[in-house]
Amino acid sequence: MKSRAHFVCCWPGRRGSACRPPGGTEIAPVRVLAATAAIGSLLACGTATAAAPEYKLSLGLDCSSGRYGQAELVNICMVPYSLQVLSDRYELKLSVPYYDVRAEAGSGTRGVGDASFYAARTVLEEALGLDAIELNLKVKARNGSSARGLGTGRTAYNLGFGLTKLAGTQHLVLAYGGLTARSRPGSEIGGFAVVWYKYLASPRVRIGLLYENNEVGYAKRIETFAVMPELVVGGGWTLKPFVYVGLNGFAPDKGIGMVGSYSLR
Repeated sequence: MKSRAHFVCCWPGRRGSACRPPGGTEIAPVRVLAATAAIGSLLACGTATAAAPEYKLSLGLDCSSGRYGQAELVNICMVPYSLQVLSDRYELKLSVPYYDVRAEAGSGTRGVGDASFYAARTVLEEALGLDAIELNLKVKARNGSSARGLGTGRTAYNLGFGLTKLAGTQHLVLAYGGLTARSRPGSEIGGFAVVWYKYLASPRVRIGLLYENNEVGYAKRIETFAVMPELVVGGGWTLKPFVYVGLNGFAPDKGIGMVGSYSLR
């Protein structure tokens, strides 16, 4: 959504998909922060006054490495593609990831992962001491091949809310939370919580710190700590490099990546 008073604040929705190494069993969801960008455009905050919708195309690269409950190391690179529409009151986003999964032994697979659709609507502005309150919904399809480790084989639904607070002119805090439901087989209900801090160093440079906590099913906690700078390079382009560490109930995994987004308006 575009916060009408101050900033463009686009929460890309929930991220993550299951990874199954070739010949292996399904493992815990893997964070794909680039897909937070193109699973979408990583939280983009900047000045905005126009009421006309803005259209964005995003493309990125997210590479992570971890054992994810397996004996061998698994390396995953994901290229997220997304189309996003932003206005003063709503955000719509369609995201499709492309995966390259490589196991330590040399086996691997690649292909299109589960697509997702995200929608958010601002319901209150300048209320309860906050700059904005939104409701959001994300639906993840099951088009990716679960047999090849490119998808979960289950449809997932996220229903949540978002709170935005601007402190002064340089400090922005966002909090998101909600419920996650996954369809059969193996239906699960969980929750998620995210806290995102943004320091607006200048009109072209912003520094973001993120903490995310996902509860998936019973006793499966996935936590993510991330640093995400954002550089407005001009000509409609914004670059968003990031680095993160994930704690997924197994050995920690780590990742690094970059997302570039282009505004069509």
